[in-house]
Amino acid sequence: MSRFEYKEVSKMSTAEMVAEYNAIMKKQIKKFSSRANGEKQLEKARASKQGDMHWCDMELKRRRNEEEATQARHRVSVAIRSWQDPEVRAKRAKRHGVVVECPDGVVRYYKSVKVAFEDLGFSLGAHIRFRQKLKDKGEYKFHTGMLNCIDRENRYKVFNFKLITESAFKSLPSENYSHPQEGATS
Repeated sequence: MSRFEYKEVSKMSTAEMVAEYNAIMKKQIKKFSSRANGEKQLEKARASKQGDMHWCDMELKRRRNEEEATQARHRVSVAIRSWQDPEVRAKRAKRHGVVVECPDGVVRYYKSVKVAFEDLGFSLGAHIRFRQKLKDKGEYKFHTGMLNCIDRENRYKVFNFKLITESAFKSLPSENYSHPQEGATS
């Protein structure tokens, strides 16, 4: 490969040449008139594309990609190391069920916050942040509105969530909770 990361044209199939040519030139040709003509056209297209970007810009782009990869590897290694802390491991391993008191007075039991949000028609985009607050406080009110509630009949209402231990949840008779087989514990 050249310093611009191109495959050698002579080693490419005709289909690969057509696909690359179309991508560079933003055209949709189906084939070249001949293999030799195709090689010439692709080389010209590559040269015109390289002319659009100076070599130092290419080097800067390559370095940015390397930095992003290094940062991603660092984030993963920090996450892995955090599991080695016994306190963090214990917090992450703890599972809870959820008791939800609905505005109409009905009390529902769920295996997880996610399952409760799905069943009640709440937007899942809010459930992780809400779950963190609920775990910190043990009990937390969820106020529905236009943006966080898909189910129209539950909009503009307040639902009271309480955590229960996983063992307490499992000891409930199955008729007391919603969706006993679905979702993961929170």
